[in-house]
Amino acid sequence: MGLKKYGRGDWRIISRNFMTSRTPTQVASHAQKYLTDDKGSDEVVFKAMGRTINKTFMVVELIKRRIVGLHQNTTTGSTGITDMWEPLEEGLLP
Repeated sequence: MGLKKYGRGDWRIISRNFMTSRTPTQVASHAQKYLTDDKGSDEVVFKAMGRTINKTFMVVELIKRRIVGLHQNTTTGSTGITDMWEPLEEGLLP
């Protein structure tokens, strides 16, 4: 996603805007630092699919408790995913 938005050369921008962490607490901590930093943005966008949706909501709730006056906009949508495969044996349809 970062490469699509910023291109291949802007690694610093990508690393600043697209964070990867393991736990909801780590993600909330990164987002809180990002929002309270003088150079930071005034918005953070969280996107999730499948089983990570619950964790994403948990992160947002953690951040809302930590930062006073934070406003939340929630939107939902759907994404179609099509699996493409090639058969390993002859005679099977792709």
